[in-house]
Amino acid sequence: MVAGDHTSVFEAWYKKVDPSGSGIIQAGPAAGFLKKSGLNDNILSRIWDISDPGGKGYLDKAGMFVSLKMVALVQNGKEPSLANVNLPTPPPNMVRVNLPHIHHPQSNQPPHTTVPRLPLECGP
Repeated sequence: MVAGDHTSVFEAWYKKVDPSGSGIIQAGPAAGFLKKSGLNDNILSRIWDISDPGGKGYLDKAGMFVSLKMVALVQNGKEPSLANVNLPTPPPNMVRVNLPHIHHPQSNQPPHTTVPRLPLECGP
């Protein structure tokens, strides 16, 4: 499944972009939401082409889930491609997106931590 262990997150974002439940997310609102990922427009254009392969000009739920997965792939150093859609990733980081509190199942991904490097010299 495209969302993997993050179905609840993908569902919440989908409902945020399609609050009426119409099943269609027009290009403007979809693009505005995907820009919150912080990815550049060239990458987002590639993601759109993958998510809307028929060129309908809008995303349905499946297309939105694919676009979210492609964002997660790019944010984790992977190529946005349907060949990579089943690779495990953390959920995409969508900056400035407020969601209700959702329980996130444990991921098989190691935590992203940075340990500062200290100088080895101790003398004057």
